[in-house]
Amino acid sequence: MSNFAQLVLRHAATQPERIALILPTRWDASGVHETEQVSYGELAERIGRFQAGLAEQGLKSGDRIVLMFPVGLDLYALTLAAMASGLAVVLVDAGMPPKKILQAIRSAKAQAIVSVHALLKFRFLAPALWGLRWFCSDGRGLLLRPFSALRGEADEPAAVPRDADDHALITFTSGSTGRPKGADRTHGLLTAQHHALSEHFPHEPDEVDLPAFPVVVLHDLCCGVTAAVPPIDFRAVGSADREVVLGFARNVGVTRIAGAPAYIERLVSAPLDLPSLRQLGVGGARVSRQLCSRIRAATAAEAKVLYGSTEAEPIASVSIDEVLSAEGVGVLVGAVARVAEVLLVQLPEGEFSGSMADHAVEAGEIGELVVRGPHVNRGYLDDPVATAANKVFEGDSVWHRTGDRARWDSEDRLWLVGRVPDVVAVGERSVDPYPLEEALEAREGIRRCALVAGPVLAVAGDEQAIGELGDLPELAGIEIRALDSLPVDARHNSKIDRVALRARLT
Repeated sequence: MSNFAQLVLRHAATQPERIALILPTRWDASGVHETEQVSYGELAERIGRFQAGLAEQGLKSGDRIVLMFPVGLDLYALTLAAMASGLAVVLVDAGMPPKKILQAIRSAKAQAIVSVHALLKFRFLAPALWGLRWFCSDGRGLLLRPFSALRGEADEPAAVPRDADDHALITFTSGSTGRPKGADRTHGLLTAQHHALSEHFPHEPDEVDLPAFPVVVLHDLCCGVTAAVPPIDFRAVGSADREVVLGFARNVGVTRIAGAPAYIERLVSAPLDLPSLRQLGVGGARVSRQLCSRIRAATAAEAKVLYGSTEAEPIASVSIDEVLSAEGVGVLVGAVARVAEVLLVQLPEGEFSGSMADHAVEAGEIGELVVRGPHVNRGYLDDPVATAANKVFEGDSVWHRTGDRARWDSEDRLWLVGRVPDVVAVGERSVDPYPLEEALEAREGIRRCALVAGPVLAVAGDEQAIGELGDLPELAGIEIRALDSLPVDARHNSKIDRVALRARLT
């Protein structure tokens, strides 16, 4: 049996009293005022009740259910209950624009949706929501079923048998360059990613993790450790209140923190007063050398840059101390995880023959990073066009095209230089953005910059510092534009949204 939920349910039998989840439920600028927590035994009981409720509502193995309501205990319990019952869970990011949300829901082809009244009240105007069973997570409404209808009589949770290739969890990309793609995580893939993460980032038995990546909570629960969800708005992690987060972390004895660069930047803006902290991880977007320096100044805990993606997690990692001591061009992401096989390639346009290795670049040259392994997903939900564009099948295995450009150094470490679509023509040269952006952001007074087609360098920083950039020879032929801020992605608030930036500049 390959039901991913069984990896969590097993801990209800072996350590029912261990705290599984700690979640803040009410907080403001003065701190967290209310929390809720459940043990593994109590979590299993909730899962069993949701399983009974799903069955009573006529939802069965193989169906899909869209969950789009705030992160909390019910979201995790219902997610695990649906997986245990053989349903595929579709998570849609409420931070996406309404058009993208509806595109994602339409692509999901689900049988039911659980969401907030603010969205469901417009269901009659959105054909994508017609025909679904509607459950309101925060109240009642006309023809809406209450959330309580999903809770049945207490029942012993049980994970139904599923094949490794059966859908388990579907999450959508932001769709910043087009229609959102549904990343298809099967039961087998989720299990493989859990084992890969456990091997690459081992946990201690007494771990209390504070991940700002909601899906990482599922991995923590598979490990049998305590997952504490930070008191933040997951739609705006870059605006997290540092003192509120750290106060909560101290109260629950956090030993490990992970999050995107914008979030971690907030936390390390001053020394971290967390005596129990042992590890810190940062990833999900470009991690600058400047941020690594701030992390080391704020804490003596072991700290790493994490590199991976929804489709392949993990790919590589490196300690921030190695980042700070290394000499190279671009962004160091380190040595490849044992489970992953990585090549840097130059692929021809359209279809091509031969193995991926036939297209590998020479040592020291830049190529597109492709990865394969048991933890790499095989495609996108009901989207053969996206699958063909991002996957290359070779025998029984599949290579995932990350879209990242990178080079190897003499120590077999990966240095990222930018994204394939983001190479900029400057006269007769082709310029990858990361090396230039890293060098400029190291200058006093430059907060953030991004090179885009034009060529244009958008810069946020002090007026004097920006004015001095015009004298740099490496910026010859590039227009410099000062902005108050640069647009970033909605999910992590960390990646430069270059599509939106180009639109703003023009």
